[in-house]
Amino acid sequence: MILNNIDIYQYPALQDKEPDFQVSVCQFASRLATLSEVQKKKLAILKAIKLTNAIVQIYEKEQSPLRIGKEKAKVSFRIVRAALREQRISLPGQAEISLREPELRSIIDEACCLFHSGKKDPNQWEQRLALSTAQCIVLNHDLMKGLRYFHQRLQDLSPPEILSEVAERFIVPYAA
Repeated sequence: MILNNIDIYQYPALQDKEPDFQVSVCQFASRLATLSEVQKKKLAILKAIKLTNAIVQIYEKEQSPLRIGKEKAKVSFRIVRAALREQRISLPGQAEISLREPELRSIIDEACCLFHSGKKDPNQWEQRLALSTAQCIVLNHDLMKGLRYFHQRLQDLSPPEILSEVAERFIVPYAA
């Protein structure tokens, strides 16, 4: 099935999903595809940081042997929260990356709204997952670069095991 120039069958991770979910992914992907290459790179860095933080928080909650520790997990969370609230990514030794462009803000704000409303509404949660999946597809080429960018600046928050987990869960399944 091809929707909005996305071949759903190209992504095994999408093949067993409900048709409504697939359509939502394609709709979000079409919107993301309109971003400039620079905007995609910025969004990919943010997405890589958010995905890394998600794995860090999961490992910490599950008391995984791969966890980085409570204090480092808090720092990881603070970096994501600051990026979303301040509309910029500030990492040590690097120029600030602005996320203030209206097109980026719109996508970031929608993702935040879907995340928070999705905690109570399963339909909103599915939409959040569809947007996240669309980001993994459209930003795929830049996600690994974003992951490396984050790792180079904050290795103690993104050890190789966590990077591998992010890549296996969120990058490899959506590579074209």
